[in-house]
Amino acid sequence: MDKYCRYHLISGFALIGYFCAAENNYGTISLVGPVFVNREVTLKVTPFYPWGCEVEWKYIMEGDTRFQTMNGPNVTRYSENGSFFLKWNALNKYNGSEFYAGCSTNTTIRTRLIQLNMKDIPRQCGAVVLLSPVFRGADVKLGYFPSDAAISPHTLHRRLWKKNIENIQFHNGHHYVEEIVSEYLYILTIFHFNERDEGSYSLECNAVDSTEPVQLYISERPSYPVLGPQYPDFNTTQCIYQYAGSDVYCKTNNGSEPVKVLLILGHDSFVLPESKQNRGLYRINNVHQQIAGLSRRNVTCQVSNAALETPYEVHGILCNVEKGSLPFLTVPAFLHGESSTSICEVRNAIPAPVIEFHIDNVLLADVQQIDLFNISSHTFTSTATIANANKTWNGKQMCCTRKSTYSFGLTDVSVCKNISMKEVTTNPALAVTEQWHSILYAVAGILPALLGTTFTVLLFRRCKHHESETILCRRRTVVREQHLHVHDVVQPNLDTTALHNLGDVSASTIENTHVPSLVDMEETEDRLYDNVCHYENVNTLTDHRDKRVG
Repeated sequence: MDKYCRYHLISGFALIGYFCAAENNYGTISLVGPVFVNREVTLKVTPFYPWGCEVEWKYIMEGDTRFQTMNGPNVTRYSENGSFFLKWNALNKYNGSEFYAGCSTNTTIRTRLIQLNMKDIPRQCGAVVLLSPVFRGADVKLGYFPSDAAISPHTLHRRLWKKNIENIQFHNGHHYVEEIVSEYLYILTIFHFNERDEGSYSLECNAVDSTEPVQLYISERPSYPVLGPQYPDFNTTQCIYQYAGSDVYCKTNNGSEPVKVLLILGHDSFVLPESKQNRGLYRINNVHQQIAGLSRRNVTCQVSNAALETPYEVHGILCNVEKGSLPFLTVPAFLHGESSTSICEVRNAIPAPVIEFHIDNVLLADVQQIDLFNISSHTFTSTATIANANKTWNGKQMCCTRKSTYSFGLTDVSVCKNISMKEVTTNPALAVTEQWHSILYAVAGILPALLGTTFTVLLFRRCKHHESETILCRRRTVVREQHLHVHDVVQPNLDTTALHNLGDVSASTIENTHVPSLVDMEETEDRLYDNVCHYENVNTLTDHRDKRVG
């Protein structure tokens, strides 16, 4: 038998209290250290959650029919790091007794039973046992429990601690220290244990007898465990998802055997076996059967071995899978090229689903998805968008699909809508240019009309300004022309001889000659004014008028 096998056998006996624990819904109860007749015994209970009451220790002796409360002057109770301890000198009468710890005010809250199987201390000298785990850098403790014979007066005169076959020296920089706890217990501490401290340890009594040796070799701590399966949303949800056919596992490696892996679900606990195919993988199958109909139960992976004083623990939440709502697809009534946005949303799902877009049977790649976790409902609202469009989509179908995430066995669900497109363009710059062209065409059509209207208004205002002067000018001009015309008509009808007799010309002669009257000239002037409007110099007209009057 090699040294490692011997070490595990002996240390297994010595550390039996670290691994013999009884669990139930409320906590674990275990023995700390070895259990010898007439020696100090320590019981430890670790609740899974605060009980909210005083811890009460009960026991029933072998052959008895009722439980008793553990009391007495030599009984010590104390708590440390969330655990509760009971310590007393166990007489032989307690051998075979069963113990449990429970709530003093609620009898339904209690641990399972643990049996006290004590042994006699062997040999005349006594027994050396390992009291603490052995790992690199630790302070390792060995306990020496003297036999009754060694305790007798004048019997034990000399003790020698030995490593292999050499005596241990206590003056080499305090690397070894012995502490006398009582006449029943001596403790040897080896500080900062490393490879040079490995070997066989024993105690010699009076140079005539010695204890059985204890093999001390460095025990490797296991790696910190990983609780799984974990999905990308674990940091947000802390969820380990359970569904039909699912499993839960703990991973830990490199720990010295034996390694114990415990899975705690709420108040239930399960010892996980190591996978034969995958070393370091400890798994429980069909975990959904353990919490059928329940959701969001606390789950803990607990790992321990001889190198760990305190077990490693990692925590999570066991969550049911929720498929969530049907996908809701929103597509614009008319897609306007690359400025269009289509949206698909799924609510109340956990884990967050994967949302896909298809145009007919073509999967679109440029989809943006946002998953928002609601801490009150513990579900996701997942929104996927596609922010462009292609003219080739016109007349086709756009489909949004809620995929079954991580192969949870959910059915894919799709909703589809027809695409109707109008003015489609794939170049935003071209679209802007076309808009400017339209604006310029509109301005070019309006500008000539605006200029023409402005010119007309200005001309009309100028005509109105000279209206009175124009009428006066025109009227005087017409009268002058009529006067000259009359002069031209009358003068040819007169002969030279008659000129000097003009004064003798009778009125009848003049009356027989047609000369336009003043009234006729004015009427003629009015008619001409209605048809003619010329601009003339007002001063000229005034001069003519003055000459004519003179």
